Amino acid sequence: MPHRFRNLIIHEYARINDAQVYAILQQRLSDFDAFADVVRQYLHGS
Repeated sequence: MPHRFRNLIIHEYARINDAQVYAILQQRLSDFDAFADVVRQYLHGS
């Protein structure tokens, strides 16, 4: 599901609804931590 939501945000952001975002935040919050870790690694050149 994380990849599908990422694609939705990037390509079809007009279709996002509040309930969908809320559900993801409630159920998949760790995905955001993992994404932040990847960004940190990229910025630090690792």
